[in-house]
Amino acid sequence: MNSLIKSYVLSAGSFVSFFVAFALGISEGQILIDTDVTLPVLIGVIVLLFLEALWPVVKNETIAMYLKMFITLFYLLVAFFVFPILNLFLIFLIAVLISFYGFFLRFGIRGASSKKFLASSIVFIIMMFLATLLRENFVPENIGILVGSVYDDVLPGGVTFMFQNGLVFFSKYFVVTISPQTILLFSLLSALLVENYVLIFRYVGRHAKSVLGGHLTQAVSVVSCQCESLVAAFPSIVTLLLSFLALPLILESVVLAGITNFLLRRRFLPSRPSRILQSLWPIKRRSIFILTTSIFLLAIPVVEIIGIYYGLQNTLYFYGSINFLMLLGGTFFTILLLELLTVKGRDWNFLTVSLLAVGTVAMFVWFIPYLVAKAVVFPGIFALMNISSFLSGVVFGIAYVFSNSGFRKVIIEYIPMMFTLFAMVIFFFSVVTSYTVWPVFGLIEQFFFSISVWLVFLPIMWLSTVTVLNTYVVEKRERTTSNVIVDIGIDHGE
Repeated sequence: MNSLIKSYVLSAGSFVSFFVAFALGISEGQILIDTDVTLPVLIGVIVLLFLEALWPVVKNETIAMYLKMFITLFYLLVAFFVFPILNLFLIFLIAVLISFYGFFLRFGIRGASSKKFLASSIVFIIMMFLATLLRENFVPENIGILVGSVYDDVLPGGVTFMFQNGLVFFSKYFVVTISPQTILLFSLLSALLVENYVLIFRYVGRHAKSVLGGHLTQAVSVVSCQCESLVAAFPSIVTLLLSFLALPLILESVVLAGITNFLLRRRFLPSRPSRILQSLWPIKRRSIFILTTSIFLLAIPVVEIIGIYYGLQNTLYFYGSINFLMLLGGTFFTILLLELLTVKGRDWNFLTVSLLAVGTVAMFVWFIPYLVAKAVVFPGIFALMNISSFLSGVVFGIAYVFSNSGFRKVIIEYIPMMFTLFAMVIFFFSVVTSYTVWPVFGLIEQFFFSISVWLVFLPIMWLSTVTVLNTYVVEKRERTTSNVIVDIGIDHGE
């Protein structure tokens, strides 16, 4: 029996086990389906059958692997969901075990596929929890599985695109809300995130280790992966939004994660640099950097004076923006000053990390609610906040200039990641807990401020990541060119 026939036999076995348990649960009244959602549930079962028939013939191993992985994960979650209904649990468990065997038979029990299976499954479940699609809801009574429509609790006009035609599953311990859109979104993002992680570690390790050293290579890899994590986590959070904002924000993250995967596979790993990214950093023409930095530094006090004149310091948008601009201004000012003095970088590993920590605290300390309340009322404290934020930027600039090229890469990614992570935390507090971090501004302003910061810095963070990754290809080509010149007996002194 060849492998294709074995895969089909095992797929049939797992689906039949699932269907038997499903039909048995309905016939014995252990699975109750609302008449309004009978057709969507039936369509879901047909889609599952189609996927079981599809994955064995998919030639692309990566796509086939993820298809089978999510089929197996579905069986596993269903079995977990029906517990402690023992008879259904055991039959669903048979479907899980057969599906696992089919996966390992084709993709192997040891190696990258198994690790990706585990990692993607964990990411998928975490995303479901972050989006509150999977939530705990303990019911003391022994109930079966209840399947209803998402429209039962929400008016049709209040259901966003992401939850249209959605289903709600109730069990003894959990409640799950799903829709075709959310399943497709989280499956795609969890697969992209894990693939990007693997490609980043492989790519950075291959191109950077000889230049940066082992520990710094790991640092760059981890920071790049954390940036990818924030890009992927964004849609999990914004699915909570019952507004027109949700869909464009989600699409932004999916597109960015997809472009990263494309660049890693088609440009970076084959050692083909992007000229557009290469022109962004490091800046080759000092005159352009001096001009843009000077304009930016002159614009900051103008913006601040205008804002204070109109009393905007009482708004979170102005308060937060001035804080961020002061940090960036201090950073650019220090880099510009020290670059003009032709200060050379050096290996300041521990000191660089310490400076980054000090700079981060010096800026974010002004978001402590008590200090915020004082700064918006007393001009002297507001001025002190500006000075502290600018000095934190000076610290960042010193860390950047006095670091070697490897640590500069970490700093380039760290700064926008810092702002993006801050926005995500504030957004989560605003939507999930409805907690007003800064009573002086209010919950609504806090919510829209976090969205605004996220919208601005998410693409900047992504751009910093792919730009840094692009530099490794450029550096490798430059080393190769210099080696060729040496080999043929040409040097700059001849």
